[in-house]
Amino acid sequence: MMENQSLEWKRQWRDDFLKGLSGLANAQGGVLEIGRNDAGIVVGIDNAKELLEELPNTIRHALGIVPSVELLTEQGKQYIVVSVDASSTPVSFHGRHYLRSGSTTQELTGSELDNFILRRLGKTWDSIIVPKITVTDLDTSAFRKFREKSLASERLQKVDLEMSDEALLDSLLLIENGELTRAAILLFHNNPEKYVFGAFVKVGYFESGADLIYEDEFHGPLIAMPDEIVDTIYRKYFKGIISYEGLQRIANYPVPLPALREAILNAIVHRDYTTGIPIQIKVFPNCVIVYNDGRLPENWTVANLLKKHRSRPYNPKIAYAFYRAGYIETWGRGIERITTACKDAGKPEPLFEASSSEISVTFYTDTYTDTDVGVKNDVKNGVGVNETQKAILLLMRETPTISAQRIADIIGITKRRIESNIHSLKKAGIIKRLGSDKTGHWIVNYTETWEQGVERGATAYKDENKPEPLSGASPSEMSVTLYTDTYIDTYTDTDVGVKNGVNETQKAILFLMRETPTISAQRIANATGIMKWQIESNIRSLKKAGIIKRVGSNKTGHWVVNYTETR
Repeated sequence: MMENQSLEWKRQWRDDFLKGLSGLANAQGGVLEIGRNDAGIVVGIDNAKELLEELPNTIRHALGIVPSVELLTEQGKQYIVVSVDASSTPVSFHGRHYLRSGSTTQELTGSELDNFILRRLGKTWDSIIVPKITVTDLDTSAFRKFREKSLASERLQKVDLEMSDEALLDSLLLIENGELTRAAILLFHNNPEKYVFGAFVKVGYFESGADLIYEDEFHGPLIAMPDEIVDTIYRKYFKGIISYEGLQRIANYPVPLPALREAILNAIVHRDYTTGIPIQIKVFPNCVIVYNDGRLPENWTVANLLKKHRSRPYNPKIAYAFYRAGYIETWGRGIERITTACKDAGKPEPLFEASSSEISVTFYTDTYTDTDVGVKNDVKNGVGVNETQKAILLLMRETPTISAQRIADIIGITKRRIESNIHSLKKAGIIKRLGSDKTGHWIVNYTETWEQGVERGATAYKDENKPEPLSGASPSEMSVTLYTDTYIDTYTDTDVGVKNGVNETQKAILFLMRETPTISAQRIANATGIMKWQIESNIRSLKKAGIIKRVGSNKTGHWVVNYTETR
């Protein structure tokens, strides 16, 4: 037996273990056994009788719950078993709320705490009312779109749709005590971002990890958004291979339309709208990734998601409106439909990933397999190592203890692709890992040839419209001359400095800091689609110019912005 979601072992009792008991009560309930070591072996306790008398009162006074406390004996050694039931109301310890997740106890803060308390009170985030907004403030074209979709899907009858907009909202359970809910605003307001920051979708095309070629943003009522997003992606971002069966024209796209459409609908319906981070869809030459700030149901993993399951929408009211519009089902088959659509079209199976704050689905196109990242040629001379692998090698040299997840965050591609590249580099003998995944480090055995370095530098200069550098080599010396117009063209923090006004990236940073003063550099990077180190460099320049300052610590402080754009 091992520690798990509902079982924890401790050698001796300490009062800070009340935190763990509150976490069990806030989850599914469970047991704390005092007198066992980390391996689950009974080691006994000396003050068992004293604890048997004191613990019930200690727990009741600290947590407001009544536990079951038992004294048991195993192989002549006494131990205490404390059992707590799942609580129907939130349980706090010293004003803080905890939740048992797996074999650990996590503190709930921010939006996680808000949602936890709301759900324990029988509420959801999208059911909270937004005062002083009336039906006349909503977008009539959004109501028209809903009626058209509902009628076409036969989820509502024509007679149902002849009711007033207010009666329609009431029938969709989007009005509470005469006030509109957050769901109503998101679904039918022409500018929901006025009330819910970040309620939009970004789509971008990337040639490689961080090279954004072009992008689109989709704003407005959620109910009208899916069709516009899907149409734009297939018209602008995808190239279809045309074939014919008899006289019928068939277009074969990188991702089957039903699969991507379902992924986008899932992202909109199940998103955590409290984070302020828009849904992001990144299109690469070899894959498409849909990122969504959200979380799986309590105690779920991706494995649960891939199994047959009941529908458990994160935003039930938004989901109900999307169901009535004919966009989705309510049977929990969204993931199954995505996977089936890919299989039916002969496409690779998509990859689903989930963390504590983000869910993503990656669609691999026909051009991508694990062998695409292989090191096939003469690695001794640096031939065959692709640009992603060069970036990985550079980061490993700079930080030998770096993890695959950290490399993925910096480069801007999925952890799975980083791990696939690392596997190829290991197989080619270019890198090896010494020690464990947690405490070990990387050894890199790779040198780029002189010619390759010169060629890469020349390409970079050409891309920046700079004079072509002059390279030279003799038996004893190698040199490169970089020609400049009026300044040295190397990157320093001053390149993003505030010299002739605030640049567009810095304006975006200032806007986000005004909207959310506690926002972190990572959140700004996620919202803008720019690398975190570039955001941090711009922040340093803004600080140096006196335009912003940080009050308090990185974790609990906030930004103060002193900037007004001139007209």
